[in-house]
Amino acid sequence: MSFYCQAVAARVTSAMTVGTTINVDFSFGGESPKACVVWAVGLGTALATDDAAAAAVSLSRGVATSTTARFCASWQSTEGGATSAVASDHRADSVLCQITADAVVGRLDLNAFSADRVQLIVDAQFTANTIFIVQAWAGTEITNATCFSSIIPIVTGVENITIPGFPVKWFDVMSIGLSGGIPQASATQWRCIIGNGFPDTAEGFVTVSRIDDGQATTNTASYYSDSECFAVMTSTGTVSGRFVVTASHPSGWTWDQVEVQGSGVRYIALALGGTFQVAKGFFDVPFPVDSSQAIEPGFSVVSGGLTFSCGRLFSAADTPSADAELSLGGFNRPQTAPVALAQGFRDYDNVLCSVASPELFVRKADVFAHLSAGAVVAGAVGPDVIADVPTRFHLVENVAEAGAVNFSYAVFGPAEPLAAGGPDDLILTDSASGFGLRIRSADLWL
Repeated sequence: MSFYCQAVAARVTSAMTVGTTINVDFSFGGESPKACVVWAVGLGTALATDDAAAAAVSLSRGVATSTTARFCASWQSTEGGATSAVASDHRADSVLCQITADAVVGRLDLNAFSADRVQLIVDAQFTANTIFIVQAWAGTEITNATCFSSIIPIVTGVENITIPGFPVKWFDVMSIGLSGGIPQASATQWRCIIGNGFPDTAEGFVTVSRIDDGQATTNTASYYSDSECFAVMTSTGTVSGRFVVTASHPSGWTWDQVEVQGSGVRYIALALGGTFQVAKGFFDVPFPVDSSQAIEPGFSVVSGGLTFSCGRLFSAADTPSADAELSLGGFNRPQTAPVALAQGFRDYDNVLCSVASPELFVRKADVFAHLSAGAVVAGAVGPDVIADVPTRFHLVENVAEAGAVNFSYAVFGPAEPLAAGGPDDLILTDSASGFGLRIRSADLWL
């Protein structure tokens, strides 16, 4: 049995013409990926360089399980003129699509999954260099993977999601907050919804950002919940369409709409099933700079998964707060040389649009970051370089955070902790570091 989950950064340049392929390579033991998530905020400096800039807020995020099963969502906001101008769209022909004023300015599609590789192809030439992150899953412990699109109902109550056709262990959902089909585009709305669900433990988390169009003074906000997996926010700050995961289901998962949304909203979902393990976690900062905080999900960690954050001080749980913010990140084992990647944005509320300065960032050693005025990184958290037991990892605050920030995350691991084994298994453990090697009895021969 095998399980892999890794995140890798790559770059598409404005010189790459339509049909150019981009190979994103992983260490999957020669196995082909079964699913991936791709995201970018539109900055395009060198891969080895951190970047933060005052620029139009942009995000594109896609999911794929095959060359014919892939979706993406895109958001863009431009300020500096008399009023704000926003755009968003859903697509079923791409994994990444950069937009400006609802015009496509670059698009990537999945070209192939092959041994240790996700290969993307340029379907529309990019007008600017863009760094993107690919998180991929592989291994025999992933027995099922699918991505699809559907619409939430407009009534409260429990709904069985049976589109996957298998018991879902973990799912990712995202939406631009509109009803209707795919493709679909809006030149007047920014509603960025990204959430995770954990059916086996009936848990979830979600972050929502809102930027209103045609405003002389910016009207932006964020919403974050460590219990819900989906929610919708209106221009008045009202939160509805709130879903909590209630159980697993033989053909998918079950969730409960605890507060109804007035119109059906379309979402895109990636769902994985199998014997691998996944756990949800919650973290809050600040903690002392350079002080490590241990995370113990209870199984051998192979990836820090995805980090979602609103990046704000919340006056109350499940309450919207000013400014549209988001941080997306991931990291890979080994712990002694972790690879961390994060991208995100901040768009300030209640600022004259003519002088407003939304901001983007790319971080190469963090899983989360937070910006202050002037595109200054005001807080950043990354994996600590500590030789530790495989079932534990550490986070360290690399840049001090002045205010309180909350974020949730998913961590992934193989079906069995390293220390577990049958009566005939051979287990070798180093007493100083806690690292161990297990040789299963099935693999022993004389």
